[in-house]
Amino acid sequence: MASISVLYDHNIEGTEKLQDKILAFIDDVIVGEFGAELLDAEKIKQGDIAFDFKVEGYVINGKVVTYSNYIDITLKVPFIVVIYKNKIIKLLDEHVPKYFGEQK
Repeated sequence: MASISVLYDHNIEGTEKLQDKILAFIDDVIVGEFGAELLDAEKIKQGDIAFDFKVEGYVINGKVVTYSNYIDITLKVPFIVVIYKNKIIKLLDEHVPKYFGEQK
């Protein structure tokens, strides 16, 4: 498995509120807009989120590590999916500000 990791600023106060916003992002964008099948999503320690989804037959493991003013999104993808890395990052760049605030 290969990794795709990106950092984004956020302007959301409160761990619980941030986690809820991340779960909404996963449901609305990754599942709703990208058509992925959500396999699991859960709140884990210190405000982080772990999730798994399947898209076009590939299982992707994701984790969002939260900090006071930014989030670190890491996707563990099969090596074949790495060729779409730039497209994946571009799609995240388009949608993340709508959920977490404009980027600096």
